[in-house]
Amino acid sequence: DVASRTVRGTTNGFSPFAILQLPPPPAPSLSTDELLFVRASDNALAAFHVNTRVTRLIVAGAVETPALSPDRRTIAYVRRVANRGQVMLADFDGQNIRPLTNGQLNDGSPSFSADGLRVFFSRDLTGGGNWKVMSAAVIVGAETQHTFATNGTFPNDFTPVAD
Repeated sequence: DVASRTVRGTTNGFSPFAILQLPPPPAPSLSTDELLFVRASDNALAAFHVNTRVTRLIVAGAVETPALSPDRRTIAYVRRVANRGQVMLADFDGQNIRPLTNGQLNDGSPSFSADGLRVFFSRDLTGGGNWKVMSAAVIVGAETQHTFATNGTFPNDFTPVAD
């Protein structure tokens, strides 16, 4: 999206003049030639480059069920803390690691919304297998519950296709 605007004033006898405002360059992201995986030897999150066959560490230890945002810039994953799952976010290179959920309940199976603004995940609300589908805003973290059944259905491999 290239926008232009007119700036009022005089510069070297030219008035008014237009300045083109270019969009910022795209932020770095995970290469389309890289695959995310959890390494079996230490449960670390890693990326494997299919052309160079190089594996690089992204997040060390106790990582489960990684999900990549649609723009390939953010990774959601589950970290085990005191036998509970906590949904975490990290930049594609493993930097800027931050919690999406507070880790007080058992959360799992994160998946990004189609626009990348929310992460959907499953949550055991009672600790007894009462799983619900939840979502949280990536920026603010405000949570929403989406399912209300009481039969303990586990929403594994949930993939939102539209918002």
